[in-house]
Amino acid sequence: MRSQRNKTPGEPLPGLAQSAEEGFALLQSMIFSGIAGLILLGVTHILDLRINWMQILRTEQRMQMLHQRLQNACKSYSTMIQSASLNPGTNLQRCFSGQGCTHDATPVPLNLVDGLNRRLTGRFDLQGRACTKACPLDIATSVAIHCANSQSTCLTPSEVVTDFKIQKTSEAKTLRDFVPIQDTATLAMFSCPAGQYIRALTDDGQFQCSAPEASPNGDACGPKFAAFGMDAKGFLLCRPVINYCGRPIGLAAALDTSGSMSSRNKIGEAKQALSTLVGKMDKQRDQGSYTKFASTATVRAPLSKNFDMMQQSIQGETAGGNTNISAALTAAADSLKTYSSGEKIIILVSDGFHNTGNSDPNTVATDLKSQGFRIISVGFSQAADKLTLRRIASPGDFFFANDGNELQKALSQITQMTCR
Repeated sequence: MRSQRNKTPGEPLPGLAQSAEEGFALLQSMIFSGIAGLILLGVTHILDLRINWMQILRTEQRMQMLHQRLQNACKSYSTMIQSASLNPGTNLQRCFSGQGCTHDATPVPLNLVDGLNRRLTGRFDLQGRACTKACPLDIATSVAIHCANSQSTCLTPSEVVTDFKIQKTSEAKTLRDFVPIQDTATLAMFSCPAGQYIRALTDDGQFQCSAPEASPNGDACGPKFAAFGMDAKGFLLCRPVINYCGRPIGLAAALDTSGSMSSRNKIGEAKQALSTLVGKMDKQRDQGSYTKFASTATVRAPLSKNFDMMQQSIQGETAGGNTNISAALTAAADSLKTYSSGEKIIILVSDGFHNTGNSDPNTVATDLKSQGFRIISVGFSQAADKLTLRRIASPGDFFFANDGNELQKALSQITQMTCR
């Protein structure tokens, strides 16, 4: 018989110690696994938060870059030039093609492109690239043309104000907390009133204008020239500084008597305004001539000091025929060929387009200006060919008048400019 060992009091049962150790090890393993899982879950959450934060930061940086890009582009002259051709028939297109501007009380929605013809309006991705599908961003742009002193019309705008808004689209799934960005960019331009020049720049960045005799010539424009304005690119606009006070003038007045001048009694308003200008000439020192032009040009009052005869000839005109600006310039200049006592000035008033004759008005005007003639052109009514009239004029010597009152004011400015 096998003998059995008696169990000592307090001694664990056989196998129980091993089971307890295994259970404790299992419990330890479970605790460590749970802690490790919690740690891993926390680390994963922290990483997710960091990734989300980095994505938000990256998106904010991209929005700031897109915002700045829009600001810079909408302050650029080249943006407005490119966008003008993209929006035919709008105030922006007319304004930047030399046809004259209308003061906008409120911004007008327009599609814009920058100077490199890259789209600024429409849908974009988060990198600011133009897109057409699944686009998270939409940019809307509106433009307002401002004339100086809130005048109803002007040849050159004082400001071009662009309102833009960056907002998310319905396709934007990662921009839950995105706040739309709204801002305004202003392209500023400047020009002194007719007959005045830039004299100084104030401490707050404003130009001061003055009459020619009070304006310094300055080195920027060269001898005997002075700046009368600044374009949107920041370049000074220069023209000759001539003090006409006390100096004789040879004036050749040319009036458009084509058929279009019969509408709205433009011929009557123009005759009255031009007669008033002629009446202010110095009858002791000045000489003058008068040319009518339609399909052809005719000198109706030859060069003399008889300004009463000039006025009578002007008052006797009627409207009819086409418009030959080249013939008008040539005839007016020929009437001053024998004049040698002072400055030679041609003042041409027209309401239409050059539509007859073989010579190009720009070519004729360029030749005359090289001979020392000063050409002052006045566009009368919105139908006038402002681009051609601006080109034939000497620097800064194009005027625009929409009606009879504005024409009187324009010719009054010319008399002041010539110290008459």
